[in-house]
Amino acid sequence: STELQAFGIRHVDVFDTRANVTEALQTYNITLLPQITDRYDTIIVAVAHDEIREMLNQHFFSQHLQKNGIVADVYGVCRELKNVDMWRL
Repeated sequence: STELQAFGIRHVDVFDTRANVTEALQTYNITLLPQITDRYDTIIVAVAHDEIREMLNQHFFSQHLQKNGIVADVYGVCRELKNVDMWRL
């Protein structure tokens, strides 16, 4: 998240079902969200855990992605999404 903030992105939330909360804070100074509740202009999918794949469906993005928002899909997890602006590596 620090790298994103260096590019002028003011607010970064991080969610990962498998990351260790204490280690993320102590090592990277990142506070992990226990769940996703907000709506975002951009959602970056940077892990491909099974539970993340199951969670990231059309309904999830309709609830958590702002209108005209973008999904950056690093691992190709969101291939089935429709009507979402998508960036893939």
